[in-house]
Amino acid sequence: MDTLKLTSELISRRLFREYLARNRWSLSDLAKRARISKSAVGHFSSGERTRCNAATATAIEDAFDVPRGTLFRDQVVRGVPTAPRPYERRTA
Repeated sequence: MDTLKLTSELISRRLFREYLARNRWSLSDLAKRARISKSAVGHFSSGERTRCNAATATAIEDAFDVPRGTLFRDQVVRGVPTAPRPYERRTA
């Protein structure tokens, strides 16, 4: 059975970067304010990453003090549940 998952997609990397510049924030500043990792902020800024969960999108938009939906668009996506991976023994 397929599962449904709510994700959020960055609408515009350019707009994301403009909000950073407008607030004169570094990647670290936004990460601290949104309580997310600096690498996640960097990935959104560079365009390497465009999707996240709705909670992360909300945290970023709240940090920028913009209305929900300004930077991220919510999407419902279908996914197939994955089985847990069997234990894999590592060898040195």
